[in-house]
Amino acid sequence: MSEQQKEAQQLIRNFAMAIVKGIAVKVLPRAGQVEECVVFLDRTLRTLFVQRVGPQADMPRHGIPLQRVISIVVGDDSIDDECVTHISVGAAPCNDDVEDVLPATEMCVTLLIDSEEAPCVMREALTMEFPSFEERDTFALCLATFVEDPSEEPR
Repeated sequence: MSEQQKEAQQLIRNFAMAIVKGIAVKVLPRAGQVEECVVFLDRTLRTLFVQRVGPQADMPRHGIPLQRVISIVVGDDSIDDECVTHISVGAAPCNDDVEDVLPATEMCVTLLIDSEEAPCVMREALTMEFPSFEERDTFALCLATFVEDPSEEPR
């Protein structure tokens, strides 16, 4: 195994340990204020959870099975799609008027998710903002490795 492969493996291992404990992010809703949240994976690394922090921490956490993630968008690339609704943590996912340009900055990662709970839309999106490019890129790269092959045995 090359040195570069060992470093990549260590990066993913460190990420897995950190995300099981939780990583602080800002969730950018379609409208309204930024939501301070913690994202974490279950111990099998198959479901991503989003939980508000602070005064609204008692809101239910939002779970996203990784096999439903169809795309990971890094940065402020516009996602202009009439079939996408934005996830707001603890809010109802369905909106009949869905034509939106989802908010994103260069510090963001947006997950496009197949929707099985909201019959009025075909996809949902979750946009998270990170404090640094390194944290953003690590999150996107490592999460992609867990999304790529859902048929693998639990890790």
